[in-house]
Amino acid sequence: MLATAVVLNRGDDGTDPPEPSSGSEAVQAEEGDCFANEGSLRDPELTPMGECESGAFEVLRVVHGSAAEAACEGTPLSDLTAVQPEQDVTLCLTYRHGEEDVYHAREGDCVEEYDFGDDRWMLEDCSTGDFTVVERLEGTSDDSGCDRSRPGSYSRPYPVESWPELDTVLCLSANHPSDIGYAQPSDCLRVSGPEGHRSFEFADCDGADIATVTQRKNSYDADDIDAYCGRDGGSGFSPEGFPELAYTACWRFL
Repeated sequence: MLATAVVLNRGDDGTDPPEPSSGSEAVQAEEGDCFANEGSLRDPELTPMGECESGAFEVLRVVHGSAAEAACEGTPLSDLTAVQPEQDVTLCLTYRHGEEDVYHAREGDCVEEYDFGDDRWMLEDCSTGDFTVVERLEGTSDDSGCDRSRPGSYSRPYPVESWPELDTVLCLSANHPSDIGYAQPSDCLRVSGPEGHRSFEFADCDGADIATVTQRKNSYDADDIDAYCGRDGGSGFSPEGFPELAYTACWRFL
């Protein structure tokens, strides 16, 4: 997600400003400096900010001797390239979202909700109960583009009111204890571990220690597994705060 613009910083009377001096704000900008953008992504009006805050653009790189769009190519997390051709300077900037780390999460990163009251999320080491980013949709806040065919699918839209070009959707997959959390009836799994501590891994339907899923429902009650699964084995899980992603799956050895 990368927008490119030439920074003109017009004067109060609407005329082009004089050629910036060597002490201009763009030349003096350093990594970590933040700017407010009172214009658009294509026609920005960048004003220095004393402190970085949500909605600001933070400088990731200052490229001297190259006033060109390509100067920021390959810069991780860069959302805006601001070019000052008069000074031969390019600023590579990133958008500071209220949930900055999660907003910029990439495929394979893991996130979790840590404040259910305010719906706040953060990056986290991958573990059972959190979510893995499986796809990142940029330039949209419509989560209908996320594939929900797999059990445990979830999405997290991040609309950016002032710049819809920076809207983002994270397509997520709940991190269940093992593959049985994603299995459908007739899927085959290799079973390991002692009774009461079973682990399940997707496998071909032949070989040793192979089981098949007999039925599944999208809820979990530990006291209900035996009644639901009958003579079959049962496994279930409910992620904290997300009962809609809970499951109970019944299985039997082939």
